[in-house]
Amino acid sequence: MRRPCVFYMAGPGDVIGTYKHWRAGRDDPSQVSVAYSHQFYDVCRQHGYEGMVVSYCSRIDKLREAEFEIEHRPIPFQHRSGGLFHLGRYLFNLSLAWTAIRRRADVAVLMTGSHLAPFWLLRLAGVRVVMTQHCVLWPKLVGPRGVWKVVHAVDRLFFQRGCDAMLSISHDVTEQIDTLTRGKRPQITPFLPNYRRSCFAGARSADWDDEPFRVLFVGRVEEDKGALELVALAELARQRIDRRVVFDVAGDGGAMEELRRRIDAAGLREDVVLHGYCPCDRLESLYAGSHAVLAPTQAGMVEGFNKVVAEAILALRPIVTSEVCPALEVVREAAIEVESNDVEGYFDAIARLAADRELYARKTDACPAYREPFYDTDRSWAAAVGAVLRRLTKPLEAEPQAKVEAGHEGLASVESASG
Repeated sequence: MRRPCVFYMAGPGDVIGTYKHWRAGRDDPSQVSVAYSHQFYDVCRQHGYEGMVVSYCSRIDKLREAEFEIEHRPIPFQHRSGGLFHLGRYLFNLSLAWTAIRRRADVAVLMTGSHLAPFWLLRLAGVRVVMTQHCVLWPKLVGPRGVWKVVHAVDRLFFQRGCDAMLSISHDVTEQIDTLTRGKRPQITPFLPNYRRSCFAGARSADWDDEPFRVLFVGRVEEDKGALELVALAELARQRIDRRVVFDVAGDGGAMEELRRRIDAAGLREDVVLHGYCPCDRLESLYAGSHAVLAPTQAGMVEGFNKVVAEAILALRPIVTSEVCPALEVVREAAIEVESNDVEGYFDAIARLAADRELYARKTDACPAYREPFYDTDRSWAAAVGAVLRRLTKPLEAEPQAKVEAGHEGLASVESASG
């Protein structure tokens, strides 16, 4: 009996760092939820798979150990625009397809939703393909434009006929896939971000009377995440709300310096507090010290499921966000929905929570009912991908080694010829 080999295209995370923590029997302390690469390592170990993992982490690195081969491989032209951006994506996906073929993978799990044409090589090589969708394909309220329309049109056929299974993190993601494929696609298995039960285990509802009223922003400090709107919100809060409101910012990103400049220019250092990157224990402390959580994602943002929404619920804190955030659908009664990009709307929601004790209590009391799905391992990505991989690899596990090697004979000849 041979061990099936699974190739996993991960996201931008430090999958080698996560592996080292996993190997030591602990979670990656930089992640509040259970990292997807950690879940992949669990699935491989549990079912006896060999694993090849490639992320597009900006730090180039490689590690080969036991049944795993792991690599950080940045995307070419990642920070360019126009044609170079799209060329970089196609070249990167082409390199992934070739790596999976050279590694003689039986199944490829791909965390991407665009520039899919190179992955037809996987099908030609007999590799089964699982698409795992963690983001919407295009901005929910804007739709695809320009070159992206062409990219998605080319991708349509691969979604329809090139993959064997799909995983989806939210209804919005599934809805866009259905729109693109006109409903002609493989079965989609849903999943949710997963958290250890020890995470936020000691969470308690905030005391509404505590001063000041603290609003927490967590995540990448970028314009499309709405981070720069915090200055305008703090100015409005200072002018129009009777009680003091403080905005805590936990995270870092490309817009941090601009945010700091605007805070200083407005004289709001005590109203918008920048904490920078926060490890899990510090982040839990900030959640515990907050009254509410703000996720002001902008309309042009491509997002699949904002984990901050889940963490707010686990911390028993009401969330203020917009319909752009797909996570809203699963926590609606604990949230206040605002129109995207509407600063006045976000301010009004925060002002209502800070002024209306009964509204705040209703939103807080709704949180516990939404917590269990995020702790439930049966609804995790590991459970979803594990079930799909068992189905796709079951015939392989019965094959004798000689037959498998014969099946790759043609590819091996190509490798030899290419030097």
